[in-house]
Amino acid sequence: MTEIDETAVATPEPAAEAPAPEPEQHPAETARPKKLNEYSGYIHVGPGAEECEHGTDAACENPDHFHAWCRLPNQFERQDLNTRGAAAAAKRRRSLNEEDSNSRVILDGELEGIKHRGDRDVLVSEIVGLHFLEDHLEATRDVEAEHAEFEQIDDHKERLRVLEEMPEAERPEEEFTTLRKMVMEHTALVNAAREQLEAPRKEALNERTLDELVEIVRDQRIDGLCNQAHSEEYAKWEWYTCTFKPKAPDKPGFPSERAFSSITAFLAGPPEALEAIADKMTRLERDGTINLKGS
Repeated sequence: MTEIDETAVATPEPAAEAPAPEPEQHPAETARPKKLNEYSGYIHVGPGAEECEHGTDAACENPDHFHAWCRLPNQFERQDLNTRGAAAAAKRRRSLNEEDSNSRVILDGELEGIKHRGDRDVLVSEIVGLHFLEDHLEATRDVEAEHAEFEQIDDHKERLRVLEEMPEAERPEEEFTTLRKMVMEHTALVNAAREQLEAPRKEALNERTLDELVEIVRDQRIDGLCNQAHSEEYAKWEWYTCTFKPKAPDKPGFPSERAFSSITAFLAGPPEALEAIADKMTRLERDGTINLKGS
């Protein structure tokens, strides 16, 4: 900027024109687009498969190798997977509601044994246990909010695990003793806080008759078995649908030919391959969920 001589008579300069406003942009125009198939990856199964030079180019001829590319399902595939899962859950519920079905006979037999023993505590514990995780998390939050010394408890637990794995002669005993005492105190306080949250529900349940408790547990188990059927069917078809053969480098785009010719062929696949697919898909789902929660 030009310096002004305050002793001189200043001649006012013409006002500078205001810069033209920049055109407005919709957030969608400036947002960084997500990569296609951001959550994907190869799996290599078999002796030497990880080091195989043809693991990703469809040229491997080793019969002991299994190479595949996995990705998360797109929105249309997810709709189909949810439909399949819902159908499996509905079939399981229908079977469990048919008194002569094998599933219902097994369930009733288990509950009849508990009823015959008059074991109310088992029934009450199972009903209350349905909410164990949410009660435990709430209790943990309450304890850590009231006790500042537990602010870094996760780090302390990790450090304690490291010390427990060290040879006793090399372990700093004072630190080990202090951390173990702190973790034990934290655990005891969380358990006590959780039991306080559970107490009103247990009290209300103890006023129910044995037959009422059995019916609650039966409904609860049926819901759990139906949810399990949904999850298993969804996972089975997701792993089959989203596992592809590697594509040759001269063919553009992502792999698109499924690794298995049918769901039947998939279920009959090598156990090691199915285990690797399950592990890869579980990790991709976890990473995708974490990303969505963090965005």
